[in-house]
Amino acid sequence: MSKLGELMPVEAVSRLKLPEELISYFTKSSRIQNYLYRDALEDVEEIFALYSSLYEIDNAQFSYLSIQALERATSLSSFYPYIKTIMESSLEKSKRKEDFIFIKKDKFERLREGAIKELISLVDLMYVGKEVDIRKVDVLFGQALFSLNIDNDPYIEELLSSATKVMNDYMNSDKSDGISKEVKIVN
Repeated sequence: MSKLGELMPVEAVSRLKLPEELISYFTKSSRIQNYLYRDALEDVEEIFALYSSLYEIDNAQFSYLSIQALERATSLSSFYPYIKTIMESSLEKSKRKEDFIFIKKDKFERLREGAIKELISLVDLMYVGKEVDIRKVDVLFGQALFSLNIDNDPYIEELLSSATKVMNDYMNSDKSDGISKEVKIVN
């Protein structure tokens, strides 16, 4: 047994709560097998739990830094402070996960397209003087404005400008429910 303790069996390595890339490397590489010390891997797992719960981190970079730390380790008593220092100084971290909203681009585009089509349909009805649910128009207008703030699409900007004119005319007609008499785009 070395200063770093006993080696962890490969089967046990695959059950660690670490990035898939790192587990894959640990289980497939024969070169790293001599560095898979139980206590050191538990420290790596602990560090990963800490950083991944507090920050958005790059799993590939975490994996690379972990491999380097394992290969350079000389004693168990200094391993945890050593790997923590490496991660603190080298790992790129961004704000907490809760600060972000992630949506796939195709889903965003489908939602935007649906809202735009429905808004156009309702604005067309307003233009010809038909009664519409102004609250629904307001929600769709807000969705279109939200998407404009995300991607600055000139088509949506023009659509909202035209829709604003039609909505103002409609609100001043006798078809309106009288909630508001003027529509403005506020960014």
